[in-house]
Amino acid sequence: GRLEHLKAHPGIGLFTAAYTFNSIFMMIVATIDAPFLVLLSKNKENNIHTNLNRINIIFPWFIGVIVILPFIIYPEIGELLYGKSFAGSSFRWTFILVLLFTLVIMYKQGLARLLAVHNMQWISLCSNAIWAIILFVSFIMLQNLGAVGLCISYLFAYIISTIIIMPILSYMKLIPANTIFSHYALYIWMIILIVFFINFYELSSTERLPILLVSTILVVVLFYKYINRR
Repeated sequence: GRLEHLKAHPGIGLFTAAYTFNSIFMMIVATIDAPFLVLLSKNKENNIHTNLNRINIIFPWFIGVIVILPFIIYPEIGELLYGKSFAGSSFRWTFILVLLFTLVIMYKQGLARLLAVHNMQWISLCSNAIWAIILFVSFIMLQNLGAVGLCISYLFAYIISTIIIMPILSYMKLIPANTIFSHYALYIWMIILIVFFINFYELSSTERLPILLVSTILVVVLFYKYINRR
């Protein structure tokens, strides 16, 4: 039934299969969403430079990066779970791009919690409206790429809508500038992008193993410094 329907629409089928992982990873992070909202609500009058505000932004993203990084380096894991029907480069790239915009969502969640605590959901509403417009326009331009084009559209939409929120939160002093505009965050994103581009070289599993180990160690060290930065 459903599988046959997806096969008849390969672009939708690939995206739907890959997007399942987004739902799984977001459920993992959602378990810490409510506790953070409670803690932020109780301490919202405190100085914004406290570790609580810093951890609210960084910790969920850290969990996401550590869990998702191996899947970006070994995207064939997704193929193994779905079988031959979804094997091939189109699914692998769809899968990788879904994981990338999932990481952007996890980063943005910390910002959204701050807006919710301070009753500024109107900013989230504007951000979502911008997200929808960018997604629609970019997909119209990239629809010939199928599932990959849809994923790129999602990625663009989430990146731009997040970037728009960041200076607003900093200007309204809801978050310290050295947290949201940190060079540690930049380094972490650079590692993620490097790992992403490594997929173009189609290295063997053995060759990718040291990349996974080194990138994971670097990410852990950078996150540690990021959280403890004063």
